[in-house]
Amino acid sequence: MPLHNTDNNNLSSRFFARLMGIGMLSILAILILAGLGLNRTYHHQIFDEAKLDAVQIVAALIHFEGNQFIKQDSRQTWQIEIGDDQIADFDLRLRDLLKLFDISKIKIFDHLSRVVYSTDPAIIGQRDDNNQRLANALAGQVDSSLKHKEVPVDLADEQNFKPDVVGTYVPVVSKQGQVIGVIEIYKEVTHYQEIISSLIWKNVSILAIVLFLVASPAMLIVKNLTGRLAVVQAQLKNLANIDQLTGVLARREIMAQALSAGLKPLPRQEEHKEKTNGLMMLDIDHFKQINDNHGHLTGDLVLKIIAQRIQTSLRQQDLVGRFGGEEFLIILPNSSLETTHTLAERCRKHICETPISCNGKMIDVTASIGISWYRVGSDEPAFMSVLNAADKALYQAKAGGRNQTQTKGLPSEKGGESTTVSH
Repeated sequence: MPLHNTDNNNLSSRFFARLMGIGMLSILAILILAGLGLNRTYHHQIFDEAKLDAVQIVAALIHFEGNQFIKQDSRQTWQIEIGDDQIADFDLRLRDLLKLFDISKIKIFDHLSRVVYSTDPAIIGQRDDNNQRLANALAGQVDSSLKHKEVPVDLADEQNFKPDVVGTYVPVVSKQGQVIGVIEIYKEVTHYQEIISSLIWKNVSILAIVLFLVASPAMLIVKNLTGRLAVVQAQLKNLANIDQLTGVLARREIMAQALSAGLKPLPRQEEHKEKTNGLMMLDIDHFKQINDNHGHLTGDLVLKIIAQRIQTSLRQQDLVGRFGGEEFLIILPNSSLETTHTLAERCRKHICETPISCNGKMIDVTASIGISWYRVGSDEPAFMSVLNAADKALYQAKAGGRNQTQTKGLPSEKGGESTTVSH
């Protein structure tokens, strides 16, 4: 009988030991898989965001500086070319344009894989014929990869030891639809990598402690932690959706919300009514001079204060986003043209009526505004046409002397002709 009890005890001990071993292995597997899954998900998100940013930065570069390196030859063929006497000035303008974008390196290639421009002047004029990713871009594909580079300084001339960068080759397409070259952009993502690594480590550590201390209700605890991780993911998404300098919506988010506000159908009982949303494109006048004369830290302060003044000038339901650089996009839901114009003038006056104090100096700041409007229920192409109309109105406000509001509707809209309100 005692021997039988001993055997049972040994069997129970072995079963308990095996159960504990399986439990420990399960916990370890959960921790490893959770860490790997979070790491893969968040890093994939960073990669996609960096790739999209690169495409948008190239579009902005072509918009602002394209006439400096996209030219027609004697046969009226578009090609990429920068004269030797133009490279220095082009380099200065490019660095000023891209300082706020965490860009560590840029190359511009022509259709023969020759480096026409680079932030590393030593390689200008060289050919990169054996670069498959460059070849993919010359074939019309956007090609990106994550790299670990040893770059001593970025385009803001700041020390940056061994940054993680996403290198993206973006094809440059002529008006005829032909690929005439490629722009390669290295966007630094080290800061986001560090944030994500810290978040993953903290959350996996919490998960491990809870699983080891409370094994019996493990499923419930895992569910609760999953909810917490969802909150963390929402916080990361918020970081991507909010412009970290000004606190307003980032470009991608304001565009998404603007489209959502425009595409949302009217309730059936209100279909007979014509509801419109207002749209404002606001640009700070002479912002480059502020940066040049007072420094980029002052420029950042000006952007923050202007963003605050815009928000305090608007209604609670209105949407404000940083469209790029010193330009803001504002969406005014359920607003007539008259209301849109009134709010635009309120913003403009609020911006210019009080100089901004910085380091004992008073800086006068004004803004130019282009406005337009679109019907609730409009499709995406219609919204993009309205956005283009507001951009043209902003250009007219700039050309007309700045510190004013210009209105421009679509040609098909009643009252779509341009009107001016000067200050």
